[in-house]
Amino acid sequence: MAATDCFDLAKATRAIKVVPLDVVIDPLEVTHAPDRVDGYADAMRRGERFPPISAVPIAGRFLVTDGHKRLAAFRQLGAGEIPVQLWTPFMVVREQWRQTRDHYGRGFRILLRCPREKPARREALIFLRSEAEHYVRLARSFARLLRRRGAV
Repeated sequence: MAATDCFDLAKATRAIKVVPLDVVIDPLEVTHAPDRVDGYADAMRRGERFPPISAVPIAGRFLVTDGHKRLAAFRQLGAGEIPVQLWTPFMVVREQWRQTRDHYGRGFRILLRCPREKPARREALIFLRSEAEHYVRLARSFARLLRRRGAV
């Protein structure tokens, strides 16, 4: 299967580069949605096309910034190359800031409602649990990456 069979390059908003899969580093390798990854892989096998993943080029490698589940699904197919949409470090910082602002703004609004709304207490617990799970996934992904690189 060719790399471009699974990705619709017309959906890219930045320059595309086709790179060997082994130079793509995913800092969020441990997913919270393995069923979704499997669903993406099945869809790719059926010929469905997805937007390309985004990555920042760093020292001959490509650090994934968007498309972690698409990358994990694509790796299941055994292809050797993948098209990546190239982001600059500034784009990554801007996007992370936007996501953080939106995400924690929502959480803050939930927490403000807790004293007066019983349903908000449940929402707050769900939000806090998902945050804890997210940071555990980050730690596991980072530990796995370090072990693979021989740093641990």
